[in-house]
Amino acid sequence: MGAQLATLPINLAIPLLNRGQLIAFVLLQSRIGTAAIPSPTIELLVAMAQNAANALDSFLLYEDLRQSQALMRRTDRLRSLETIAGGFAHEIRNPLTSIKTFIQLAPERKNDNHFIGEFSRIVLDDVNRIERLIQEILDYARYMEPRLTDEDPNEIVSSCLYFIQVKADSRGIKIEKDLAPELPRGMLDRQQIKQVLLNLLLNAMDAMSDKTGTLRVRTTKLQKADGEVWTQIEIEDTGHGISSENLDHIFDPFFTTKHASAVNEGTGLGLTIAHQIIREHRGEIQVQSTEGVGTTFHINLPSHRS
Repeated sequence: MGAQLATLPINLAIPLLNRGQLIAFVLLQSRIGTAAIPSPTIELLVAMAQNAANALDSFLLYEDLRQSQALMRRTDRLRSLETIAGGFAHEIRNPLTSIKTFIQLAPERKNDNHFIGEFSRIVLDDVNRIERLIQEILDYARYMEPRLTDEDPNEIVSSCLYFIQVKADSRGIKIEKDLAPELPRGMLDRQQIKQVLLNLLLNAMDAMSDKTGTLRVRTTKLQKADGEVWTQIEIEDTGHGISSENLDHIFDPFFTTKHASAVNEGTGLGLTIAHQIIREHRGEIQVQSTEGVGTTFHINLPSHRS
């Protein structure tokens, strides 16, 4: 390197130092031949070089931080997948047992129409459950880097409510909508946020399956401590609520309280995926619940990507 530099027409080499370490240097060539560069000029150039060194160091630190955060997210997802693998083995055991039993009994009871019909229905439900499990595991395992576009959160909320309106009407559930005017737009992955909202809305309706109820959806501006304006989406139901011991685990993989009904039985990954999506958006998801009263979810999203 020194030999190569010696062949260049260089009048001045200024080091870029940061915390006592050389991170780069600037090579200068004077247009006035071999005339000496005045001391004030050198001092000015050194000061400018120091500013450049500070800026370059800040960029390198930011890049290291960005890569570290990405690595932490991947590591956290892999750790969760380890939990999911154990949960999957547990969840799939019962469906496989019923399928195996049907296969074993079918030859000797092939003329029993009631047995064949009833067990076929059970086996079909179990196969569908296994398919849902596999699909949700694939959704969770996929690296979910959001594809951000400029979106109106109110429009996404309205789209989701339109989708569930017919189902709510059929169950006698009243939907109350209160969307804040002039809500700040945000850089969001539209499909991922819809996935989160639909999951929460359908869960809320399931929580009111044994009675009529009210589903309230609000959007508001949220002023953070640092002065940034965020969007808050609130989903509140008047369902059976969640017990305090379950509330601490609702975002855990394969944790579900939907075992009472085969129709509404859950895989226990919906809220885990919702939590992952909101975190990938640098947002927050919080839950409050009282048994016998209802449950409220708050989704807080930055109005722009920080």
